[in-house]
Amino acid sequence: MSEIITCDCGARVRLPRDKTSRSFRCPACKLAIPLSIDAEAISTVRLRDAARGVLCPTCQCDVTGDEPLVICPDCQQTHHLECWAEIGGCATYGCRQAPALPKADSADGPRPISQAGGWGDEKRCPNCGELIKSSALRCRYCRTEFDTADPLSATELRRRKRQKSSAEQMRWILPLTFALSVPGCLAPLMLIAAGCLLGFQGPSIRAAGPVYLVLGYAALAISGVYTLLLVGFVAYSVVS
Repeated sequence: MSEIITCDCGARVRLPRDKTSRSFRCPACKLAIPLSIDAEAISTVRLRDAARGVLCPTCQCDVTGDEPLVICPDCQQTHHLECWAEIGGCATYGCRQAPALPKADSADGPRPISQAGGWGDEKRCPNCGELIKSSALRCRYCRTEFDTADPLSATELRRRKRQKSSAEQMRWILPLTFALSVPGCLAPLMLIAAGCLLGFQGPSIRAAGPVYLVLGYAALAISGVYTLLLVGFVAYSVVS
């Protein structure tokens, strides 16, 4: 009889009998439940319980935040939960917990299904885990849109969404910063504001486009010139 476990959402879930089914999700909350090669549930951990400064071997992204993680019971590599579920096991080459790449039949014979390497005619949606066309830019199941046809992990999808949101914010913040720097009366404040934007939001500004990067540097230059003139005027007034 299959093992029954309790998901984090409280639902009682019966694990699949098929040991080749490694990409398993809770039917109630749709969250991934990591399984070993023996179809046994693996307990997840949080960042505070795992080593800091490590890369997930699947997506090659830093393990950050308080997201659930899976530590491979064989090689001890730390994976994002969604990355483990996406490829169906450990991403370390040669590890016993690494998934065997399945073959899907077609009219021309067996063909590979893209799971981790981005090859074949199909890939998994990083949001819902369903198989979709490898060239798809939108999942036909959950309607999630992608900005690339390359296979993405769930972590990479979230990172790209955050970058896109930040870039959209820069498209109205930078024109406003430039407009406020032109009169010169707010020069010291706008010099600090433009410097902080360019220093801390550089990737988001570059993602917004070269025009906005130019606006940022122009606001910084104009505010700097006005600030120097203001300081010079004040110094001259004091000396006089």
